[in-house]
Amino acid sequence: MKLEKFEDLSPVWSTTMIEKKVGELLEKQQNYFYTIRTKPFEFRKQMLQRLGKAVEVNEDRITRALFDDLRKSAFEVYISEIGMVKAELRSHLRSLRSWMKPERVRTPHCSGHGDDDKGTFR
Repeated sequence: MKLEKFEDLSPVWSTTMIEKKVGELLEKQQNYFYTIRTKPFEFRKQMLQRLGKAVEVNEDRITRALFDDLRKSAFEVYISEIGMVKAELRSHLRSLRSWMKPERVRTPHCSGHGDDDKGTFR
């Protein structure tokens, strides 16, 4: 059974069934991450853009949920939640390329490779 959205978790599902489905989804996500398809700049950029679009498309639902759960006003939700996420996404998109550049780091002497002054990249 494929879960398309949270509403697909019917109240008749037991906690064990939900935990199993979440565990399966987590395993799939981890396996996908290790395929290295998530490494390229374009992929990361696209994912950040998709997240921004999802926030935008679901803004009313997010606002409603935060009102129902925490009694936050629409203004408060935008200022403290939605607006901040959008600002962070814009910042991440601007900085992404520089964050992905290889960075030279020194190898600690205590690791036994300290004589090699070339360092390593991460």
